[in-house]
Amino acid sequence: MIDKWFKKDLENIFKRHSIAVFIDEFGEAQFLLKRVEKEYKVYIADSEIEELHIKYLLL
Repeated sequence: MIDKWFKKDLENIFKRHSIAVFIDEFGEAQFLLKRVEKEYKVYIADSEIEELHIKYLLL
């Protein structure tokens, strides 16, 4: 059920924004990313610097 909520939340975000940032510090929600990786491009950052780099490349 949480995967359906996650997909719905992403749909709502992408109605107004071009990117969405999902923070999972402990890697406990990787299953959610696997559910949406065919529909959305997923970038994984292991540090704040990598996160900034990805955001910079996309904007």
